Amino acid sequence: MSLVIEDKGKAADAQGRRYYQLSERTGGRGSHRDRHPLGWLTTDELAEWRKKLAAASVVGLDLRSVLGLSSPRPSPALQPRGPRLRDWWGETFDGSSRVHKHCEARQLSKSERGIVHAVRLIVVKLLGDVVMMDVTSRHGEDLLIDLRDTRKLSPRTIRKYMSWWHRGLALAVADRLLPTVPVVEVAIARLEKIEKAWLDPAASRTVLDELGKAAALDGRVTGAYRAALLGLQLGLRPGEARTRRWSDIDWDKGTLRVGPVDLPNGTRWAPKTASSDRHTKIPAGVVATLKELWLADGRGDGWICPGRVAGTPLVSSHRSLKSACVSGKLRQVSPHGLRHSAATRWAQQGATGEQLAAAGGWSTVETPNRHYIHPTRERGDDVVEKGEL
Repeated sequence: MSLVIEDKGKAADAQGRRYYQLSERTGGRGSHRDRHPLGWLTTDELAEWRKKLAAASVVGLDLRSVLGLSSPRPSPALQPRGPRLRDWWGETFDGSSRVHKHCEARQLSKSERGIVHAVRLIVVKLLGDVVMMDVTSRHGEDLLIDLRDTRKLSPRTIRKYMSWWHRGLALAVADRLLPTVPVVEVAIARLEKIEKAWLDPAASRTVLDELGKAAALDGRVTGAYRAALLGLQLGLRPGEARTRRWSDIDWDKGTLRVGPVDLPNGTRWAPKTASSDRHTKIPAGVVATLKELWLADGRGDGWICPGRVAGTPLVSSHRSLKSACVSGKLRQVSPHGLRHSAATRWAQQGATGEQLAAAGGWSTVETPNRHYIHPTRERGDDVVEKGEL
């Protein structure tokens, strides 16, 4: 909208004045919204009117406000264009919003709910001062650069974050805060697959020895030692090892039940998949070791891997395992890497795909072969020897 003083084209009167009118335009010439005659004006009077219009344009007054015919009304161009992204995004993605209910309706995983929360925090911090109506693809590109270059997230994680960015903007379109969703093309080169660190049998024994020594000196490391024992010997996932009770062991059959269990915080832990709910065989030597630990614990039904707080299971063994790798001068390995180590060792001993899937609780035969079994020099030498003519 603009205010324009127009000369009506009438001939000047005897005093040299010309006839003018004040017009309010919403577009180009001829798009009048309102008009008001100013009458015959001298050159000085015309200059005064132009000064008044210049001041009015700064504060966004319309024609009637300039003429004093109504209270000042800000022009549409200066009216608020919706809430700031900080307010709208923060409210929409909080725990009581429809996005949260949408997550519950779709039964999103815990990791996806975490992504929703993470996107909210990043967007509010990075783009919080942007007005919703001003959001463009450039802001999405800024978010993409922050995720890729500053936070150095993986391509897969970046795609998930940007997907929720576009979903949020789609809700803004539904609220009529945006005309369309400014889509950002997420073209990120896939990173080379990083091989999961694992331990050969000699390194596995070294890790257990180092953790055993640490547990003898500090009882708080006992849970980490036992979790590593279950991970390396039985191939349990970290969560499976941490949540086992002594009652899960059948001493007569030499098996360990991996099933649901109630935790002290009131939640219930459940296996990852239906195939993960299983009875896994315990080697005879491991049965003897576990029985000694059970006797040391007083033959109770406590946690096999106790935590630092009495009566609670182990929370994490990352720090203790890292210290053991440093002490043994080994490469760093994660608790889940112990499962990789067990699967690779079983494959070296000639286990078939079906046997691996049953022992490790994998849903398909392809999973251990594709992700868990790592090539070793010994396996290659065995193939050459067996292939001799």
